[in-house]
Amino acid sequence: QTCALPISGWLRLASSLQRELVGIVEVPDPVEPERQDERFYSRTDDKYTPKPVSEIVPGLIAGIKGQAGEIILARYPDWRQRNMTARGVELIYAVLTNVVTDAERAELDQLKQAWAWIKSVRAHSDNLEAEVLALDFDGLTKWQQHDWPEA
Repeated sequence: QTCALPISGWLRLASSLQRELVGIVEVPDPVEPERQDERFYSRTDDKYTPKPVSEIVPGLIAGIKGQAGEIILARYPDWRQRNMTARGVELIYAVLTNVVTDAERAELDQLKQAWAWIKSVRAHSDNLEAEVLALDFDGLTKWQQHDWPEA
């Protein structure tokens, strides 16, 4: 007999019994293991296995430190921090020799505020790192960073 449907149409509409009768055997697609976060799991063959905590923690801490550095540098690039340090030395000398003006005192206060903000970002980074160091494997997989100090 002839079939009015193209073969691809017939295959799509045929039941599994009809396909089996003409020698077509369905082979299911291989089951891909559920993808896991590669920061926490190693893949070997078709299996994910948890990494030891000692391999996970350094990467998370490096990420925290890197993000803290990016936040600080976005507000105060290296060149600006060097200039602020040099200017701070000049202003402290003016204070020590009693030749500081009111404008210079205000400038010194601005430098102190900038340094206080940088220290707050660094302290937040230290706190996040301490959190990570205290966690077991399950805690590490669920851990999320907290908001950073306002820029």
